[in-house]
Amino acid sequence: MTTTFRGRSRLLIVTVIVLVGIAPMALAQSHSVFVPPSLAVLSYFEGDVRVDAEKAALGQTIPYGSLVQCAADSYAEITMGTGNVMRIRENSVIVVEVTRAARRVELRAGTFAAVLNNLSSDAFGDTPGFFLRTRGAVAGVRGTSFFASVESPNSTYICTCNGSLSLNHESFPAFSTNYYHHGARRFVTAPDGSVTVEVAPLLYHTDEQMEELAARIGATIPWSDSY
Repeated sequence: MTTTFRGRSRLLIVTVIVLVGIAPMALAQSHSVFVPPSLAVLSYFEGDVRVDAEKAALGQTIPYGSLVQCAADSYAEITMGTGNVMRIRENSVIVVEVTRAARRVELRAGTFAAVLNNLSSDAFGDTPGFFLRTRGAVAGVRGTSFFASVESPNSTYICTCNGSLSLNHESFPAFSTNYYHHGARRFVTAPDGSVTVEVAPLLYHTDEQMEELAARIGATIPWSDSY
């Protein structure tokens, strides 16, 4: 199934279960900006991983707005609070913006996987939820497992591995996907600004990889063939 929408924008928004408004990220104080402490921690990595161009250290906190890069044959896992874990693989670049008031990751290149089991207000204050942004996408989450890949500057792949996603683009209304065992969409922006949404096969990730990621936080994924 392929659907084409006309529009000038190239921004795709992917919202997982509930799109929650993001509270202000910083409070101005005199001539400086106060940013609340980050809740993102580099819990595991292999290979050449950099945080703001510096070599990564196991267990380090990822400051708000930091650039995290994985070189070839490298990958990194980042925990967010308790019960949430994210993974980027080789040749991936993300910007991490995680505090009690804002939980966002921008995927600039490569792949991103997440198992998010605890985005409650108890864990994150008054604004539970999570957002994933790519050059063509943003994902807002409230408890689910999903995968994303920036295939090219004009192509984004999003898989709802287990849970629900609300998929948005500025040029068309939001629509939802609900899957318990993978359901993917590809969003392609043409030169004229139109966006084609296609049903896509399972690519770039497997059940075993998602299960391994879930095990990092002591969780299991409740796969099912029904949705």
